[in-house]
Amino acid sequence: MSSAFRRTRQRRRIVWRALATFIVLALVGAALLQIYWAGERHGLREAGVLSERMAALAQENRRLASERVAADAERRRAETELTAAEARYARDVPSEARKDLLARIDRRLAQGVSAGRLASVIDVTENDRVCEPPVTRRILLRTAITAGGGTSATFGENQIAVSGEGTPARDANNNPEAWFDPDKPVMIRFTQLGGQASETSGKLPLQYAMVFSGFEYRFTINPSARGFVAITGDRCRHP
Repeated sequence: MSSAFRRTRQRRRIVWRALATFIVLALVGAALLQIYWAGERHGLREAGVLSERMAALAQENRRLASERVAADAERRRAETELTAAEARYARDVPSEARKDLLARIDRRLAQGVSAGRLASVIDVTENDRVCEPPVTRRILLRTAITAGGGTSATFGENQIAVSGEGTPARDANNNPEAWFDPDKPVMIRFTQLGGQASETSGKLPLQYAMVFSGFEYRFTINPSARGFVAITGDRCRHP
């Protein structure tokens, strides 16, 4: 072969090698670019997923915050209702003292006392009481076997007479005796000037209060000497 032909073949081989190298490099570049694009798309997808998760978490956080606000409002409403219920209970459900007072007022109204009269008495009633010194007197209680044998005592310038009766005591042979048994219930009668009477009964000691002719009378009845009871009474202005 001539030298010119050899040079031509050599140039062609160089060209083909360069072309092959270019093609290989182009393919490698294309592959790398494909890998880059795939990574970019994956990164975008991951970023989208993370963004969606962050949006979901933000929405959940807002929901929890709203529920917490609602729960706080419900708690405050429940506390307000509880306070109001306690106030209504204190106002509408009377204490034992109020219940007793209301029962007495109802009883007096049922007996015909006017509401105005009761209101006027309540309005002028005060804690300070103007009272006379207490007086103690003894009376003999009558029994079933000593009928008519009892005595009475008067209080408040003879405005109230007090008498009573009891159950006969028993001796060792269970025979009734002439005096009352202080361990058994007794009955004490309070007779107002004019004849109206009221009673209290039970085991000694006993207490009794009544209002008559502008005065409040308070009595305490205790056992005394055999057959007797001691009655202490005081009289205070009323109301």
